Amino acid sequence: MQSTTEIKKNTSVYDSLMNSVPDYSRFFTVDELINRSRNLALKRSSLVQYRGIGHSQNGETIPMLTIGNGAKSLLLYACPHPNEPIGTLLIDFLLNALFDHSELLDKYTWHLIPCVDPDGTRLNEGWFTGPFTISNYARYFYRPRLQEQVEW
Repeated sequence: MQSTTEIKKNTSVYDSLMNSVPDYSRFFTVDELINRSRNLALKRSSLVQYRGIGHSQNGETIPMLTIGNGAKSLLLYACPHPNEPIGTLLIDFLLNALFDHSELLDKYTWHLIPCVDPDGTRLNEGWFTGPFTISNYARYFYRPRLQEQVEW
């Protein structure tokens, strides 16, 4: 059971994170996600491990960034369903925000995959920058059959 001090500390970290979430106005393309991740890894090379963990069906390398050295490991990945890019914003945010919270890097080892299905996600990019209308979404919508989804 957590003490009152621990609860207050965790609440403070949570509040700080929530207050620093940027106001994203669009979703990133796969190329933008990979470039942002790679650039961050180069900038923070002493703290971030950037490596390929596999390849998509079209042969594209799927990167993963590992940050922190805590005893507990967390794995977060975006776009297991390529028409649901909201997770890419979470990964992008965490890749930048975690460095302001050393307690999270000391407690956890973060394994972050910016886009686990780059092939399918690229097929949705037509609606990622708007306009955010039903017709634009439908025009560029792609979702693989269940047995072809990366999480299965």
